[in-house]
Amino acid sequence: MMRRSLRSWLWRVPLSQEVDEEIAFHVEMRTRELVERGVDPRLAREMALARVGDVGRLTRTFEMSEEPVVTRP
Repeated sequence: MMRRSLRSWLWRVPLSQEVDEEIAFHVEMRTRELVERGVDPRLAREMALARVGDVGRLTRTFEMSEEPVVTRP
C-alpha cells in the first residue's frame, strides 16, 4: 500500500497529484534507462508506459486503497 509522503501532509498535496507524480517519475526513470541502452527515446517511453500498464486503473487503485489516518487525542 502507498503511504502519503511528508510533503503531502505538510502542503496538502492531493493524493491524485502525488500518485500522478510518482507514476511519472517511474516512467521517466525507466525511459532514461532504456535510452541509455540505445533505445530510441519515443520507443523507450512507449515501452516504459507499457510496463506500467493502465495508468488510470493504477491511479484509481492507489486512491481507493488510501486508508484514513486515525489520530489519538
